[in-house]
Amino acid sequence: MEARVLRRVGIDEYVVLDRAASERWEYVNGEAYAMAGGSPEHAMVMGNVLAALKQALRGKNSHALPEAQKEVRALPI
Repeated sequence: MEARVLRRVGIDEYVVLDRAASERWEYVNGEAYAMAGGSPEHAMVMGNVLAALKQALRGKNSHALPEAQKEVRALPI
């Protein structure tokens, strides 16, 4: 799937758009692009990587999060 441009927007307008949207967006040179979903193969590889990272970080003050994680906030250990 090809990402399509939404329209030219300022950075402030993009931040409002991104925070209100459930899907992921990318901002490049004043244009907002909806990010396309990945293939099943990509999802499988990312799941395996996430599982390995979670295991490696067990007991440490760090978290492994999926690539589609949008919200950034403090997480409980």
